[in-house]
Amino acid sequence: MMHGGILATTPWSPVKWGTPDTFEDGLVPEILLGAQYGQPLHFWNLHTRKHQQMIDFGDKYQLVFELRPAHDPTKAYGFVNCVLSLADLSSSIWVWHRDGAKWAVTKIIDVPAEPAEADQLPPMLKGFKAVPPLVTDIDLSMDDKFLYLACWGTGELRQYNFSDPFKPKLTGSVKIGGIVNRTTHPGANGQALNGGPQMVEVSRDGRRVYFTNSLYGVIDEQFYPEGVKGWMVKLDAKPEGGISFDKEFFVDWPAPHRPHQVRLQGGDCSSDSYCYHEVCAPHWECKLSERVLALAGPGGAWRRFMASTLPWAGLFAVCACHASQQRRDHCPGTAGHRVWSRRLGRGGRWRGCVDRHRGRV
Repeated sequence: MMHGGILATTPWSPVKWGTPDTFEDGLVPEILLGAQYGQPLHFWNLHTRKHQQMIDFGDKYQLVFELRPAHDPTKAYGFVNCVLSLADLSSSIWVWHRDGAKWAVTKIIDVPAEPAEADQLPPMLKGFKAVPPLVTDIDLSMDDKFLYLACWGTGELRQYNFSDPFKPKLTGSVKIGGIVNRTTHPGANGQALNGGPQMVEVSRDGRRVYFTNSLYGVIDEQFYPEGVKGWMVKLDAKPEGGISFDKEFFVDWPAPHRPHQVRLQGGDCSSDSYCYHEVCAPHWECKLSERVLALAGPGGAWRRFMASTLPWAGLFAVCACHASQQRRDHCPGTAGHRVWSRRLGRGGRWRGCVDRHRGRV
């Protein structure tokens, strides 16, 4: 969503692959080669609730998947990945942007397929003698600087610098799993790993990147016939660019379960879109938080008034103070990233405050 509008890919499936009957039992080769999976972008105006524009990527581009708008609402652009080109099995990244009064898309990255012998490939790919990268997820850091690409087929996670959204620069890459390579992880004790980077999540400060390796149950088996053995890993990301494995973080998932979506307790870059780097300091919520802290903090006018009239009502001033501190601490420009549950959990500041006013401490 951006600038009063919303966009999505079609057909009307919320996951943007196609209608349910085209993927519930796995990808259908005849439908794929017939260019019948999703390839357009649709734009709506949320104020008028009317469809504004459709952009068709063309039959050659199949499975237009994930939408990642810039977090900064002053930036009228975003990114979307196309999983497969029928021309050469490559994946691609596109930027949508304004072109005068209309929207437009521009392809900015091609990720090529890798050659492979037929006996190394699953039945679905033997005739192609190549491993498609299958970029099935992307994620954008909160400052809109780095875009991460999950290459589920070739087993690679890439980091690009997008300071200029039309001129990306490759700044980091790690390899793990893959249809052919089966690259291991420093914490996997030399075990060959299957699956590949799939669902990606980035912490709000941009320093941690998590990903898992299962796409969709029946589709997993099409590309990894022996079945995907689940795992989850973490990368350390440098502010200037560059990524590396956290050697101590390798979660071997208990069979027969497989991991997919990642969500971070204190917020993350794909679920949070209300705080953004360039305008964080003057952002009205941050300013309001500072004001509430001054009024509700020790010695503040709210605190003094409530304590003098209704002593128990001081609870609300204290909690307002903590809430504002929490809001301020969650902005990417600050050092703290405390979590609501820590405040309300046992031993947390809010829980202690509540318990004292209820006479339990």
